Amino acid sequence: MRFPLRLTADLALGLATRSLRGAPRHRLILHLSPVARSASPPRSGDDSSQSNVSDLQLLSSDVCLDAVRRSSAPVVWIGGAEPLLHPEIGRLARRIVDANRHVFVQTSGAFLRRRLHEFRPVSRLFLTVQFEGFERHDRRARREGAFRDAVEGIRAAKLSGFLVCAQLVLHADTELSEFERLRVYLEARDVDGFVVTPANGFFEATAGHEENQALQSKLRAARDQIRSRRWRLFSRLLESSLPAAPGTAGPDDALGSVGAAAAVACEESVHAS
Repeated sequence: MRFPLRLTADLALGLATRSLRGAPRHRLILHLSPVARSASPPRSGDDSSQSNVSDLQLLSSDVCLDAVRRSSAPVVWIGGAEPLLHPEIGRLARRIVDANRHVFVQTSGAFLRRRLHEFRPVSRLFLTVQFEGFERHDRRARREGAFRDAVEGIRAAKLSGFLVCAQLVLHADTELSEFERLRVYLEARDVDGFVVTPANGFFEATAGHEENQALQSKLRAARDQIRSRRWRLFSRLLESSLPAAPGTAGPDDALGSVGAAAAVACEESVHAS
């Protein structure tokens, strides 16, 4: 489970650019959300990953590509609502890869097998399947078998030569033993990397200092289960790049992003995993 050498080098270059220009707000990860859900709540029994396209707000590929051109971030994270519901997601990912960026396409996995042929299996593209647990995955999708379909999507992607990353989402009530069981299960499916991120609302603004400290320790313990140090550090970098909740430090103010990028870029052994 090696962290890509080219991604390491590009993060190092981005960090050097940030330092030389004296620009602490120079982004290392650009977040794109080409799909947004409508304000109306899903109907009872609907699978949130199977929304009708008419219920979604879609950004055009040109708008997304313009945002990429205006940013020098070496990594583009395509997330938000299910990106594979965008009719041009394959073309968008190819164009961003052609612009020499590293692209992570986040997905629940529900549409992965169906849309796989629209992507190219290249070293700059990671198909990133998000998991929140075994049973929780099905509950979130509001559909029995959603977890199984996501795993089948990983299998199909690996057989087609794609790099696959598993994004493990940690909730405040997640048991670390369950988290470890999920990691071992997915590692046996030959995923190429792991990122561990906190769920929305993991750190509540109203929570006390001790409670948030305990949650931080839980997040660190979850990340420590990932064998690759670089993937653990990339998880920190990804977390610090996310839009901040009101009243909290913004991603560019988080010293963790600089520290994580430096550690990813400057780790002594190129071959460490």
